[in-house]
Amino acid sequence: MVSKYRRPKHAKYSLVVRDFPLGCGTRASEIIIPRGNGATKSAAVKALLPERSPHHSATRNTALVVRHTRAITSSFEGNSSPRVKVRDTINLFRALCKDISQGNMEARSSKEKIKRVDLKAWEILKDLEADIYGGKLFIGVVPGVEIGDTFFYRIELNAVGLHRPPQNGIDFTKENGDIIAISVVASNDTDNMNSPDELIYVGQGGIARSGGVCRDCNEDQKLIRGNLAMCNSVGVKNPVRVIRTVGTSIYDRELVTHSKEIFVYDGLYVVESCYEGHGVNGRLIFKFKLKRLPGQPPIARYR
Repeated sequence: MVSKYRRPKHAKYSLVVRDFPLGCGTRASEIIIPRGNGATKSAAVKALLPERSPHHSATRNTALVVRHTRAITSSFEGNSSPRVKVRDTINLFRALCKDISQGNMEARSSKEKIKRVDLKAWEILKDLEADIYGGKLFIGVVPGVEIGDTFFYRIELNAVGLHRPPQNGIDFTKENGDIIAISVVASNDTDNMNSPDELIYVGQGGIARSGGVCRDCNEDQKLIRGNLAMCNSVGVKNPVRVIRTVGTSIYDRELVTHSKEIFVYDGLYVVESCYEGHGVNGRLIFKFKLKRLPGQPPIARYR
């Protein structure tokens, strides 16, 4: 008996990448591979894989997600709103983090594992030219970023143009010959964040923020760089973006974060005053009083 079933001329495959946050669905790109002998099919499949065949899972998975998430970056090339572009940037970054983390779990040895998942994802994001503003500097409002937006990795602040330094708490720029502050990342470890409308920010130097190592805790703070920028902003009264580090007990395996802290954007403030104080061992520190600009949406967690 001869079967009436005819083998299709083409085979269809779908490459699916989860879209974050959860509940938003998935994105899939379909490819069609011609039927033929084994060599032809293998060649077509290999065309989807990295140019080199990595031996360990972490590198292989990273390469695959880069190739398969290019569709997500399509909004960056069109006329999508800044809000959509910010959302897609974060979605893509977190998808990369998850894929790299999955590769780490499958890696056979510690040498194959990537220690900083977020740094590797950031490197890939820049290679894809999917960091939304490409390092562009903003004074005041960042298009597409809204008050209350939450970030799970410090590098996400850089990716959307909110705060550029990966470690320093003060971001600054030169304006009319003087440097001024444009954003700060505050922490409960060192700063007074009890009020939504006011922030007492401790200057840079000699402080171990968020459990970091303090190499100069016995030295006085100096009125240079970020500290000088904050003092200059007292006279200029330019808007300064405030991102507050907030403690959390949430562990989200889908977002691949087990940090005890998240970053929340609280809006625009002005630096009202700068004064000296005394820190550990009586050393000199600078304190800056920031006031929130009126007319902005309220900060939900202070209600």
